[in-house]
Amino acid sequence: MGPGPDADRGAAVLATGQGKPTGLAVSSGRLFWANEDDGTIVACDAASCVATLTTIASGLTVPRGVTVEGAHVLFVSEAGVGQCPTTGCPGAPTSLIAAVDFGVAADADRVVATRFPDLLAECPRDGCPPDTEPVQLAFGQGMMGVWLTSDTIYFTRFGTQNLDQCPIDTDCLTTGTTFQTSVASAVSVIADDQYVYWARTDYLNFPTPSFTGEIVRCPLAGCDGDPEILVSDAEPFGIALDGSTLYYTDHAAGTIHRQPL
Repeated sequence: MGPGPDADRGAAVLATGQGKPTGLAVSSGRLFWANEDDGTIVACDAASCVATLTTIASGLTVPRGVTVEGAHVLFVSEAGVGQCPTTGCPGAPTSLIAAVDFGVAADADRVVATRFPDLLAECPRDGCPPDTEPVQLAFGQGMMGVWLTSDTIYFTRFGTQNLDQCPIDTDCLTTGTTFQTSVASAVSVIADDQYVYWARTDYLNFPTPSFTGEIVRCPLAGCDGDPEILVSDAEPFGIALDGSTLYYTDHAAGTIHRQPL
């Protein structure tokens, strides 16, 4: 259960025995991730993960995407997007968006989430009021991962095998463009001030994937050739960055990893 070297990927294993971990986020030195098998959101201190493991939320059905905004961890499951304080939910999670089930991203003004296979949706940061539908930003073609920067929404499509982008506060149906093609089964995407990163894994064919997963990145201006491979020989799902450190979940192995960039 403790940390250890991962010779195949040059990474450290921070935790093992997790139940098909999916989405992952990092904030203030703490990691937050979803365990699909047991329906939980868990957290730990990155510096001593096993000793500090704690449950943030439980009783969820197929939790996937995870993100942290302010003092809250947001997560998406078959019930939609919920949130809890980063210290844990005293009761049931607060519901923010219904009818989404895969990826989630947020900033101080908005929450954006995907429903596989057909919807990219947005609500105000505090959630859509009851009986109010979210703004539908884009449709169809296998929506999976989503990420927000200060000016751009990045999202992945299983159907077209594209990583697309559009400006914030626009209709992605009319303003969306393709950032990178041939990103088959890209289940998650994140970005910093230099690169866009995504994780590819044959999630829909688990436990018998047809290819080996990987984590790659391209400069914000786009790839001049193939993306740079950061992690291979894994089945990564969630990815998160803290400075020059990459964290990721291995959905098949049930492990959480840390790797310097």
